[in-house]
Amino acid sequence: MNKYEMNLNDKKVFFYHNNEEDIINIFEQILIQEENKYKIIEDNKILQLGFNYYKTEKVKDEFQIYAINYNKNPFKDFTEDLTQALDIMRNQLLITKKTGLISDEIISFQDTMLVKKSALTSKELYFEKQQLKQENDSGWYMGSLKDTEKSDNPDDYTVIKLYELLNICPQALAILNLPVGTIGIIKNNEIVGICDSNNNEVYAEK
Repeated sequence: MNKYEMNLNDKKVFFYHNNEEDIINIFEQILIQEENKYKIIEDNKILQLGFNYYKTEKVKDEFQIYAINYNKNPFKDFTEDLTQALDIMRNQLLITKKTGLISDEIISFQDTMLVKKSALTSKELYFEKQQLKQENDSGWYMGSLKDTEKSDNPDDYTVIKLYELLNICPQALAILNLPVGTIGIIKNNEIVGICDSNNNEVYAEK
């Protein structure tokens, strides 16, 4: 892993990662902005930066940043390796840039989405942002392209937390910052198309 070091208001800060330089630069700018506004770099401080949560801990005269650990229990476990968290951030920013769409809402790993159970075993999926976030409900819906019939049977549906997509369809995390009305098509864990609320195609696989 690479160690990245920086100074924030005379505080020495570091973290470990295996990410591209572009997202590291963006993450640094976010930390600078948040520190200048809210003094976020403190011992044992939990931070929410978009989808992910982070923790800062004082190590001697420095502060280390940890990310929640999606490979364990993200509600209590942290990891010194920020690679996965920063990859999620990078992918979301790339889709926002490519589509020109972004929601004003902040969707986090612990929010939920409604899923038709047939989608859990499908390789051809569609995701629809049906409504604004309500409490912990993200407003997103996941269905199978091979099972598009509506059902009134509650047993045909389930609810998952968004971080569980890492084991179902990791690329879906990239579209979660998009606004109400957005539809994303993902096949074999690859985003192949995105339409806005007016059904205009704003992204297509080349």
